Amino acid sequence: MAPLPPPSRNAPSSLPLPLLWIKNLLVERRFFWYFASLVFLGELVLGLLILRFVPYTEIDYAAYMEQVAGFLGGERDYSQLKGGTGPLVYPALHLYLYTLLSYLPTAPPTASSLHLLLPSDNLPTHLLPQLVFLALYLAQFLLTAWVYYQADIPQYALIPLALSKRAHSVWILRLFGDGWAVWAVWMAVGCWIKGWWISGSVLYSLALGVKMNILLYLPGLLLIYWKALGPIRLVLHLLLIVFIQLILPYPFFTTTTTSIPLPTYSYLTSAFDLSRSFLHVWTVNWRFVPEQIFLDQRFHLALLAAQGSVLALFGWRWCWSEDGGEGAWGLVKTGVRSPWTGGVGRRLGKREIPAILFTSNLVGILFARSLHYQFQSWYFHQLPFLLFLTPFPLPVSALLWAFIEFGWSTYPSTNLSSGLLFGANALLLVGVWFGDAEGRERGAAQEKEVEKTKVD
Repeated sequence: MAPLPPPSRNAPSSLPLPLLWIKNLLVERRFFWYFASLVFLGELVLGLLILRFVPYTEIDYAAYMEQVAGFLGGERDYSQLKGGTGPLVYPALHLYLYTLLSYLPTAPPTASSLHLLLPSDNLPTHLLPQLVFLALYLAQFLLTAWVYYQADIPQYALIPLALSKRAHSVWILRLFGDGWAVWAVWMAVGCWIKGWWISGSVLYSLALGVKMNILLYLPGLLLIYWKALGPIRLVLHLLLIVFIQLILPYPFFTTTTTSIPLPTYSYLTSAFDLSRSFLHVWTVNWRFVPEQIFLDQRFHLALLAAQGSVLALFGWRWCWSEDGGEGAWGLVKTGVRSPWTGGVGRRLGKREIPAILFTSNLVGILFARSLHYQFQSWYFHQLPFLLFLTPFPLPVSALLWAFIEFGWSTYPSTNLSSGLLFGANALLLVGVWFGDAEGRERGAAQEKEVEKTKVD
């Protein structure tokens, strides 16, 4: 890394030099990676300290290993892969990832290098798997910083990513599978920003192969495909995504009467079970709703209807600036007229792509039938980005973030914590609507950076 550049004094400032250094480090684009590197090093040290001093708590990892044991033992009926928490309810790539992790010893290692890293007579159990997840957490931070930099989000937005107790717990300590899906979908976002559409579609499908919640991005992704690629290539990319979903469960294929190998019915209904029921005792977002209403099927249908309606409204909102101001209808007409060349005949902005995708994800989270604590990882790294899109002043944005963090950090959830979480998520979505929902208000640095999008 090059030496730290001197602070800018382009504009008159009454700040003393040390405060001017801090200000520039937080907001000037040329200081972005210096500041990100400091946060990264802090996260590395904090992660190692967490592994050293915070005890491992078993939640789902043992159950994952029991499901892996059934797979390695030759079981190919997906519904029969079970653990202490019940049957396997995640897609095949989740199973394969934890199959690889099953080869890591969970007993305290004796390697001298690890003793030097975390000196203790009694090293924590599951240390090696937790080190893998710490590496994943740090990789996710770097990927987040890269997307923020591309989208011209100031570096101070990275600060909240280092302040969440719940995020460190979910990503580093508890060994949940959600982080792998989140990392893969962020990789896909990075590819789409660069214009690597096929690579992005492959990574998106791999993320979906880990966790079904990645479907929450699909409404926004369909619009992005329409804008950038046009309707015909939109269909081709969807076929690619579906094809990968059909290939991933290869060990669970069966031969039908037409001799076409397909995933078994037990796989499809287990990995993509849309009818799963949730217990009120574990909900983070709907604790303030009476249990009889929470369990009522009509409540679930109402949430689904609300999600569809809000997504439809945002589909219209995301198109306000399209096609000379004609909006969504103009975008449809343009796409139909030029189905091969792209919906709007322009490259999509580097802020536009994540803005639409992250908002689509937020809508799904807001109206989810139930959120559990590990689900915070679904949008945790997106919160500062989304808050930056709103017209809220910085103190209001900080307060919203604090309410969201309070909702996720309160265990067990209460009427207050779940109400604040839902309300803050809703206000965030409203703020995006009245702010830069399209991600089209680019900063000066991006205006100077003109790249021609490459299409795979």
